[in-house]
Amino acid sequence: MDSKTTETKYGMVLKGKDGDSGLTKLDLAELLEKLSGDQVYPIEIEAKNFECSAMGFIDKWAASELDFDYQDSGLRDFISLILETNQTKNVYQFKGIDIWFEK
Repeated sequence: MDSKTTETKYGMVLKGKDGDSGLTKLDLAELLEKLSGDQVYPIEIEAKNFECSAMGFIDKWAASELDFDYQDSGLRDFISLILETNQTKNVYQFKGIDIWFEK
């Protein structure tokens, strides 16, 4: 069996970026490969106290689970906290949504 068919897929995929850095074409390819849905929305969440952000994609199912409201759902605070701490893991879960996040 091909290893790509057994790879875990996520409802949200993010990469941490410093300052005004953006995603590269390689970043895009890596993120989209990990995403579970076929229809996706771009997402960027800035840290509250540092000049960095998390950039990536959220699939339609995950976005609708949060009513497309990333502020009041608590997602922005959750991701901002990860950006501002020394956490080194790549997989998180928020309200039933599996998140892959590379800092």
